[in-house]
Amino acid sequence: MSEFLPVVVQQSAEAFAEHDNAPAVYDLIDQLLLEHKARRQDIDQLAHLMNGGLRDALRYYIHGNAGNNELHRSLYLDKLLRRPRAHLALQEESWDKALVQTGLLEFLPQERRDQWRHTLTAWRNKEGQEVPLPPPFDEATVRPVITSLLENRLNYLAERVDGVFRRLSRIHASTCPEGFSKRMIMNRVYSEYGCADHQAAGIVNDLRAVVAKFMGRDEPKWEQSLNVLENVWDARGRWVDLDGGAISVRAYQTGTLHIEVHPAMAERLNKVLAAKNPLTIPREFRAAKRKQQRAAARLERPQVSFAATRVLQFATFDRSTCQVRISDIHQPTPEAIENATACLIKLGGRVAPDNPFLFTFDVDMSEAIAQLVLTGCLPLPLE
Repeated sequence: MSEFLPVVVQQSAEAFAEHDNAPAVYDLIDQLLLEHKARRQDIDQLAHLMNGGLRDALRYYIHGNAGNNELHRSLYLDKLLRRPRAHLALQEESWDKALVQTGLLEFLPQERRDQWRHTLTAWRNKEGQEVPLPPPFDEATVRPVITSLLENRLNYLAERVDGVFRRLSRIHASTCPEGFSKRMIMNRVYSEYGCADHQAAGIVNDLRAVVAKFMGRDEPKWEQSLNVLENVWDARGRWVDLDGGAISVRAYQTGTLHIEVHPAMAERLNKVLAAKNPLTIPREFRAAKRKQQRAAARLERPQVSFAATRVLQFATFDRSTCQVRISDIHQPTPEAIENATACLIKLGGRVAPDNPFLFTFDVDMSEAIAQLVLTGCLPLPLE
């Protein structure tokens, strides 16, 4: 394997270090295991009660309160009170909590997230068929699985690059030896109503996350990339630059999305891809080409973290008074709030004396802030 991949992984190590608090993770696992055990005991206790005379009493409650609503009358007790499926629902919920609260879900490439989602939910839709069931949520299973995922976090960078390339170049993989240096196309990104596909948002987020590592930036959340795709749809037919010009995208009415990666970033992505799969890209195509399909955007290093742009993304605007209000409803860190506040002040905002989340401007700044959210860069005159 090429020497480049370990170098890239080492460069990413610092970004992972802040999440590498093993004692805290294992304390969290202890807490989740205890919570799961208590919930399972509640399920078993209810099942025990319902197996007695209370089952008939509950039937009268349903009959007496359903009224003319046939939907409620269809909740037959024999189906509603199946204990094994209640256990499966609890296992699904507990694993989901473990992945989210340990922060692992954010590190997993989209393909692995899809695999986990299928493993945890397949039992719901294929009743009566042979399907994979959620793994037991017990001491013997949870700790080894979480430990394995934690130990492999640094390898997910290469997995993300490989997964993004395979997903983006699915149509023309056999004729695309240039890798990320060539324009890539994603089909079925948007529905006929302009709604962005959630899996497509995950793929775009993986690409942005890898590029963010190269640029020394924190990672975006999945919903941030979903929001970006929605904004790009509103500007369909026009190129939209993201993340300091490292990525450019254009949506089409047909639901497709064209993606171009800046030559400097494409070269690094190609080297990671070639290190993982040496035969994917011939050596002569790994370096950036001088001649591009269109003039590349000026590459800038974003000054604003994704955590801060997430705060600004959910800001509300009052255009009549030129006021902007940020919120902590999505539980941003104090640093993210501080960074977002500093950005708004640099843009000319004045903090309200009685509300540190309310800013007043001389002109409507909604478009400027929307652009900042996309690029992570302050407007040039204000830098």
